[in-house]
Amino acid sequence: GYVQGMSDLLSPLYLLFKDKLMAFWAFVGYMDMVEAHFFLDQQKIQGKLADLSSLVYYCDSELYNHLEKEDSSNFFFCFRWLLINFKREFRGDDILELWEVIWTCPYNTDYTLFIATAILLQERTPIIQKKMCFADILRYINDLSQHIDLREVLGNTESLFHNIRSQPDIPFNIRTNILRIAETPLSSLGSQYNPNRDIAEKTPEPEPADHVITSRDMDESRDPASLLVENVSNMS
Repeated sequence: GYVQGMSDLLSPLYLLFKDKLMAFWAFVGYMDMVEAHFFLDQQKIQGKLADLSSLVYYCDSELYNHLEKEDSSNFFFCFRWLLINFKREFRGDDILELWEVIWTCPYNTDYTLFIATAILLQERTPIIQKKMCFADILRYINDLSQHIDLREVLGNTESLFHNIRSQPDIPFNIRTNILRIAETPLSSLGSQYNPNRDIAEKTPEPEPADHVITSRDMDESRDPASLLVENVSNMS
C-alpha cells in the first residue's frame, strides 16, 4: 500500500516521461531498490542513520560532539533526506541528476550517506557557532530545502568519498558496512599470492578527486528518459 513519501519518488519520474505507463514502470523499478525505506519497523532507515552517525563522527568529531551534547546524534533531522533520497532538497532537473549519480555510482557503497555527510560538513559552522539544539537543527536543515547547490554538493561528496577511501586506518564498521571493502585473509590465498600483482591486476583506478560523476558523463546522444529506465532496471 501507499506510504507517505512514495509520491515524492514518483513525481519527478512522471515529469520526465510525461507518460503514465512509463512513469509507473520506472517507479516500480525504483521502489524495488528502496522499498525497505518504507517498512513500518523503519529498520533500514535506522541503520542508515546509524551509518551516517559513524561517518560524521569519523570526519568531524567536533560537529559530532556538538550533536551528541544537544541530544541530536541520532541524526533524525536527516530522516527525510535518506527516506526519499533528497527529493525535497533540490530543484527540478537537479534531483534527477542527483538520482542518476546515486544509481550509476561505480562503487559498491551507499552513496547517499556520503552526500548527506558532505551537506552536513558544509553547514557545520552555523550549527556549532549558534549552539543549535535539536529543534534548531531540524528547522535549519528543513530550511535548506531548494537552497542547496548541487554542483558544490557533488564536488564535495566525491572529494570526501575518495579521501575517506584512501585512508589506511578506516574504522572497521565504515570499511565493511559503508564502503563495503572486502577483506580477504592472506592465508586463504595460498603461498603463491603476490599482493603487488593482485593490486595491479584487480584494483581499478579511482576516479580523479576533481571529477564529479554526473549525467553529463553519459552519452549525450541518447534520450534521457531511456537512460533513466535503463539505470532503474539495472539497479533493481
